[in-house]
Amino acid sequence: MKLEDARKAYEAFSMKTSDVNRQLCLGGIALIWLFKGGSYSAPVLEPTLVKSALLIFVALLFDLMHYLAGTALWFGYFRHKERTEIGLEDEFLAPVWLNWPTWILFSLKVACTILAYCWFIIPFLAHRFLG
Repeated sequence: MKLEDARKAYEAFSMKTSDVNRQLCLGGIALIWLFKGGSYSAPVLEPTLVKSALLIFVALLFDLMHYLAGTALWFGYFRHKERTEIGLEDEFLAPVWLNWPTWILFSLKVACTILAYCWFIIPFLAHRFLG
């Protein structure tokens, strides 16, 4: 195995994790909407659903921030390297810290989604359907 193979593997898994996380967030929003009470003009959400909605929206905010931070950091680094007259085909090493902000945001968005499902959505559904 080459180092490039390891990089491709974690990039593929992190991309798929982001996709699945976003789908779970959207599915959670649909579930919350499906189980809302009240009337059409005055919908009511159970406190459990409100808490899960908050975590899901925070997860989606971290998702956006994850990609915005990655875009800004890598564009800034690209411009920095471009000014140092490195050619587009030249090899160089990027600093390790460059990906830390995106890894932190990646972890936070996934953690928020897991918490929303484990603490609120799954228990709510289990209580609702299993008594």
